[in-house]
Amino acid sequence: MGEEFVSVIVPMYNAASYVGRCLDSILAQDYPPDKVEIIVVDGVSSDSSAAIVRNFIKDNPRIRLLSNPKRYVCCALNVGIRDSKGAVIIFVGCRGVLERDFIRASVENLRRVKEAAVVGGVVQMGHQTLLGKAIGLALSSRFGVSTARYRYATEPQFTDTVQFGAYRREIFDEVGLADEAMIFADDDELNWRIVKAGRKIYMNPEIKFLYYPRHSIRALLKQYFIYGRGRAMAVKKHPDCLSIKHVIPSAFVLFVYLGLILSLFVGLLWIPYVSILGLYPALSIFSSAKIASEHGWKLFPLLPVLFLVIHIGYGLGFLREVIGGHRPAIVVKPEKPRE
Repeated sequence: MGEEFVSVIVPMYNAASYVGRCLDSILAQDYPPDKVEIIVVDGVSSDSSAAIVRNFIKDNPRIRLLSNPKRYVCCALNVGIRDSKGAVIIFVGCRGVLERDFIRASVENLRRVKEAAVVGGVVQMGHQTLLGKAIGLALSSRFGVSTARYRYATEPQFTDTVQFGAYRREIFDEVGLADEAMIFADDDELNWRIVKAGRKIYMNPEIKFLYYPRHSIRALLKQYFIYGRGRAMAVKKHPDCLSIKHVIPSAFVLFVYLGLILSLFVGLLWIPYVSILGLYPALSIFSSAKIASEHGWKLFPLLPVLFLVIHIGYGLGFLREVIGGHRPAIVVKPEKPRE
């Protein structure tokens, strides 16, 4: 087939519970082993993550462990790209588990869809507890994350971003590496630069992988607060990437807060305030019932709470970044691949 050489870059920080399973799935790929290198970039983990990777390296010289003292994922991506030699570069999170044909399917889609600079698949959520299952289903629903089509799409299509994407190496020569000022949502911002450059991102559900989401409500709230901040950072840098879907959670947060305050001083506002506010729980309960009818009614009490956590967390994060600001953007230029 004349397979392209592939570099799989795995950013890591305190992922002892996940990184072994992730590496096992990469090592088990049906793509020729001599055409794959695995680069784990550790953000100076304080748990046993690095030790686990070193144990893998003893039997698998294709794996290398690099250091990322800056810790941010955007910096890890750049460390990995600079030290890689692949014609195709794939980013894989430690919480991911790849289907056995993930790399082959990614490369074949890049080869077939010649106008695509990036290809990716549709995430399937893994879980270990009932709450974890509920979080995964909430994150895979249109009501939960309407902007992330890679979580629920069923047909191949061009899109604006993907998770665990496979990138043609030359695209980094064209648009630069990850922006190291984008300490959140760096992959979305990189993908937006690619789209703005006139290149395309292709998503095909036949590219399959599993992702284990955060397993607690507190961690989910923190995650979506960060996502909201990241989206606001991207909008500040690229105002043309703003969509009405991106501001709905923030508008909801403002409506709840400001509407309550105004209603205390203007009594007649209570009627429209309560009427409009009542739409959200109605939609949430409807979406929760639909999911529970397919996956088990034990999930039903959890889903409305999780939807609220996702939306409030994202909305607050977006507002926090709009109000608080962030550092100037830095686009890092690539270096020559490692020989």
